Amino acid sequence: MANRSHLQLDERLKALRATDYLRNWKSLDDERVCILCEKMFTGRQVEIASDRSGSFHVHCPTETCDSGPDQWVYPDHPLVSEAAHRNWRRALGNSDSAPAAA
Repeated sequence: MANRSHLQLDERLKALRATDYLRNWKSLDDERVCILCEKMFTGRQVEIASDRSGSFHVHCPTETCDSGPDQWVYPDHPLVSEAAHRNWRRALGNSDSAPAAA
């Protein structure tokens, strides 16, 4: 069972660094955006728990969201560029710029 006790600031940063292998956490003020609930948050707000073995478990701070680091992105780096999004819309026929059907 995970323990949600209060962690010291250095322990919080250590937990974020240990559990998020996709992104670099320089400080607790670093921001991320959850791709599931679309909320922005800082490392200070992340829900952190530890289990009996000392392993950390981190979750999105949004009350109704249980996402983890795999679903968090940097706020200034969207998952898909606008150009790629337009190309997909055109390929699917969901754009005004899609060619007319013959």
